Amino acid sequence: RFFIEGSSGMACGLFVTLVLGTVLQQTAGLLEGQMAALLLHLGQLAVSLTGAGIGIGIATRLGESSLAAICAAIAGTVGAFAEEFASGALFTTEGTLPLSGKAEPLGAFFAAFTAIELVRLIEGKTRADLILAPVAGILGGSLVGIWAGIPITHLLQYLGEAMNWASQQKPLLMGITVSVLMGIFITLPLNSVALAVSLNL
Repeated sequence: RFFIEGSSGMACGLFVTLVLGTVLQQTAGLLEGQMAALLLHLGQLAVSLTGAGIGIGIATRLGESSLAAICAAIAGTVGAFAEEFASGALFTTEGTLPLSGKAEPLGAFFAAFTAIELVRLIEGKTRADLILAPVAGILGGSLVGIWAGIPITHLLQYLGEAMNWASQQKPLLMGITVSVLMGIFITLPLNSVALAVSLNL
C-alpha cells in the first residue's frame, strides 16, 4: 500500500503537475503572443502545485475520501516546500503565498501519506471527526513533511552534486560512480521520476 499503490498515485500527480507543466512551459517558448503567455502561466501554476497534485494522486489511487484527499493536498504542499515553510520564507510579508519555486516530490509523498493515514484512523470513529480528522491529517502530515522533507532535500542535493561531479570525471571513474548511485536509486521503492527531479538530473 505504501510503496506500490502510493508510488503509483505519486506518479499520476507528478505527471499532471510537474511533467505536464514543464511541457507547457517548453511549448510556450516556441510560440508568441497571448497563447505563449497563457501556456507559460499554466505551466508555472501546474509545476508549483506539484505537492498538492501528489497528495491528491495518492489519495485517489488509494480510494480515500474527499476529506483525506484535501488534507493530503495541503500536507503535500507543506512537504514539497518544507524548508521554505519552516523558515517562514514561503509567504510574503503580506501573508500571501507566491506559487513559485522547485517542489520536493519525496517530502510531499511522506507528508501526504501521513495525512491520509491519520484521516483514515479518525474518520467515521467519532461525532467530531469532521473537525478532528482534518486537523490531525493536516497537522500530522505537515509536521512529518517538515521533519522528513528538510533532511531529504539536503541529502538529495548532496547526491545530485555527486552525480554531476561524477559525470565530469574520467570515463572509468564516471561509469563506476554513476552506475553505483543509479543502481541504488533504481532499487529504492519510490518513483524514479520523483528521484530524478529531486536530484536535479
